[in-house]
Amino acid sequence: MFVIFQPQIFCLNSKLLNYFEIPHVIITDGDYSLECTGIDRMQNLVERLYPKDFEKIVDWGNYFKSRGIFIGKETLEIDILEACHEVFKQLIIDVFTKVTSGGKKHQENFAENFAKKDFNACYSAIASCYVGKANFMQELALTDIDVKAIPNYISTAIKTIGDEV
Repeated sequence: MFVIFQPQIFCLNSKLLNYFEIPHVIITDGDYSLECTGIDRMQNLVERLYPKDFEKIVDWGNYFKSRGIFIGKETLEIDILEACHEVFKQLIIDVFTKVTSGGKKHQENFAENFAKKDFNACYSAIASCYVGKANFMQELALTDIDVKAIPNYISTAIKTIGDEV
């Protein structure tokens, strides 16, 4: 079973996965605020992997679903911050506080931005040299966070691959 978060890895291995009938899904960031969105990347991937399908596709949403392609709203970090905001607010702040090497003001700014749902500012703080996305996500993964904190597109992808196994 493979859950693939990076489409370039999928592209390299898709023929092998399909040949051996190994269930797999693709999960990617939505990146709707960027020039090249998750949808754009996945359309490019489909064009390379399934060129015969490409010109015939009318409903990309259904096509992606049929191929096991799941696209987030923004980045994984922002999607998780949104999903955690109401129920796991303090946990997110505690994780940030634990992993940041920034001072008290850095921690306070994060907590204030999180409280007012400025997830882009929170993401910038997480991505900064004081924290790092990998450090934040690793520490979050080690907590007792509930499955309710998993963004829908990820839980749907995991259920999809679970049904195929």
